[in-house]
Amino acid sequence: MSASHDDIRARAEALRRAFDDGFAEAPTPRRRGDESYLAIRVGDRPYALRVRDIAGLYADRAIVPVPSDAPALLGVAAFRGVMAPVFDLRVALAQPAGAAPAWLVLVHTPEPVGLAFDLFEEHFTPEQHALVAPAAPPGSSNGASASRIVRGAGEARPIVDLAGLIAKLAPRSPASALRKAP
Repeated sequence: MSASHDDIRARAEALRRAFDDGFAEAPTPRRRGDESYLAIRVGDRPYALRVRDIAGLYADRAIVPVPSDAPALLGVAAFRGVMAPVFDLRVALAQPAGAAPAWLVLVHTPEPVGLAFDLFEEHFTPEQHALVAPAAPPGSSNGASASRIVRGAGEARPIVDLAGLIAKLAPRSPASALRKAP
């Protein structure tokens, strides 16, 4: 049995009104602690990245190797027509070498920068009590620049300070990590 033309029109009008009414309501203010994170793995270790620091998440992005003196630099990748250096988060966090990372994030910085890692697990917003103080001084555990730990995706995860990490990887500018071939 098919719906009549009038039934379809009435349903479409109801959907249109519901959509429009959603914009008429005041947005719900975010609570302090409502920050969201990406749960990732670097090697076999869990970490968290603040979503507010990330411009994009990509899987299996082509990375073109380039000559460089920066050990963490994997190469460059294109993002919407813009080339960006891509650094290996495993190397940056003093993890043992492994297979080529399958995931990367484009970090919110004045110049685009990518960070590659092994596994994206999930996006999560922890309960406010899930943030805990670090067990060690910031930046002291395996070169991680984590200043806090968050419980998410079933385990405690150091929150990676992406701005601090980028500053260590490419102190002058991300493009300075690249050098011309001899």
